[in-house]
Amino acid sequence: MKLDLELAAERVAPGKTVAGRVHVVEGGDSRELTLTLTFYEHTRDFAIPAAQTSAVVHQGTVTRGDAYEFSFALPDDAVPSVETKNGKLYWELELRSDEPGVDTHVRRELPVG
Repeated sequence: MKLDLELAAERVAPGKTVAGRVHVVEGGDSRELTLTLTFYEHTRDFAIPAAQTSAVVHQGTVTRGDAYEFSFALPDDAVPSVETKNGKLYWELELRSDEPGVDTHVRRELPVG
């Protein structure tokens, strides 16, 4: 299975909506597609998921050419993405297909600010 994430906007402001579409490039047997938006605090020693929200995008088998819309509201006080020599604060979208055997994962960083 191969999946792709398309975002409506490459950067999202706090309090605005993260929207886009999941594209099925190669289909397969999936129980469900789940999209998770996570805020990470990252240093060279660790990465901590500090906030997270998830939603099921689709349930059941997916077929090449299928597309599924999604949207998440960012909190009004969402921390903007920032990177320094000592660490990084960032948001990430992760799409997971729950499959028999090894699950398919697609990750994409989402600039906020």
